[in-house]
Amino acid sequence: MDKRIKDIMIKPVLVGNNATFMEVLQRMIKYKTNSLLVVNKKGVLVGRIQSLNLLWKIKPGYLDADFAALTSHFIDEEAFREACIKAKDTPIDELMEKNPKVLRPDSSLMEAAMIAIEDMHARIPVVDEHNVPVGIVTRTELKKVMGLYLGIDEKDLDDVLSPSFAIGAVEPLRTFLLPLAGNEIDRRIVKFTGCLAAALSGYVKDVTLLHVTGEGFFKKAASRRVKGEVIESNIFKNMRVRQINEVVKPMLDKTESELRAYGLECSVRQKIVDGDYSNQILQVAEEGCYSSIIMGRRGLSLVGEIFKGSVSSEVLHKPFSGSVYIVGERFTEEGKCPISKILIPVDGSSYSLSAVREAAVLASHYAKGMVSVTLMNVIDISKHSKKTSELENTSEQILEEARRILVDAGVEEGAISTRSHHGVPADSILAVSHEIDANLIMVGRRGRSLIEELFMGSVSNAVLHRCGGSTIAIISSRS
Repeated sequence: MDKRIKDIMIKPVLVGNNATFMEVLQRMIKYKTNSLLVVNKKGVLVGRIQSLNLLWKIKPGYLDADFAALTSHFIDEEAFREACIKAKDTPIDELMEKNPKVLRPDSSLMEAAMIAIEDMHARIPVVDEHNVPVGIVTRTELKKVMGLYLGIDEKDLDDVLSPSFAIGAVEPLRTFLLPLAGNEIDRRIVKFTGCLAAALSGYVKDVTLLHVTGEGFFKKAASRRVKGEVIESNIFKNMRVRQINEVVKPMLDKTESELRAYGLECSVRQKIVDGDYSNQILQVAEEGCYSSIIMGRRGLSLVGEIFKGSVSSEVLHKPFSGSVYIVGERFTEEGKCPISKILIPVDGSSYSLSAVREAAVLASHYAKGMVSVTLMNVIDISKHSKKTSELENTSEQILEEARRILVDAGVEEGAISTRSHHGVPADSILAVSHEIDANLIMVGRRGRSLIEELFMGSVSNAVLHRCGGSTIAIISSRS
């Protein structure tokens, strides 16, 4: 089977080099495509234009590239409409990409693959000996050829793909991501994970050890500026390799051995990336669909975290569909179970009930009498100055719903207790946590930003920073 580009190319959609923004957009909408090939009056290829080029044209010039995502939030729909109207008569010459890389009909498939990688474009023009477009190759065609070589039949895919890959199908506590820095905090993270995963033996599928080398560290070290140009330095490239081989990799290998010593049986992976700590942690977590991130903390106050920086705080205050465990110090006593006393504040919301469901998974896997769960509901005194019978009934209903989730999951009824309080939520939670000596507090995640929590207040944030040595689990709603 000797396939060439002419065997997989599709018909291109063309547009003249005298077209405008408006005409390009009309043609893209009509032909349901995001890419057009631009030709002159002789039909010769002179450029390529994509929908992204149109979007760049309507981007306001005052949006700084580093803060565009943040500042654009304040631009309303009317401004977007005005930008479109302003751009509609822009000549295509100001929008298109000139001199795109091209293929010939007899080019090889590997050549197309390399251009797709290097040029970072989804569509590659195919031209004849006169540079006249005769086709276009997309990544879709290349994927189909790869599938053909590997025996993948598109018609059979619905029967082959596992339901576990469906969006929202990630189960709690199935896959752990452990960001490690090689410091004292790692010791708590490893011990907590080892004890947890050993208790959940057969349930946990995967643990990944992640090390982030630091934003720009190697990029800055691996280059020097000469007349404005960045010249790569082999000396610093070798430094990075040595750092990974001599420091990072041995640290990760030692960590894996320690986890195995706790009885961990599932697969353990290692991942090393370079970049901003919190962003890389979240990117790896989301791309890998991890159910849980397990981290430590430096013990900073909320204000201290904002001004001094805290990776765990940054991770907590950015979107993540799983759970984040911030490991405390109480369980480090030799032989003590890291989750023997669980406290779960509930208010009837989907957020708090997600915390209950995750606690149910934990508690149901531990031996009888080893774990106790305390459910508590706080009637907020700032909203209800007096405790009425109606409020008490509502509180009891909320607690009963949470209790039923635990019982249905197999948690022994005798291990569950309920508490109803009337007061300030954060103060009440902290008081009960000290009373029962809770070593794990599981709180539902509402998704506020760090700045919103600073000025508006947040029960989970207050508990996190005032709980002492307890481990705090911030649980995202999966419903």
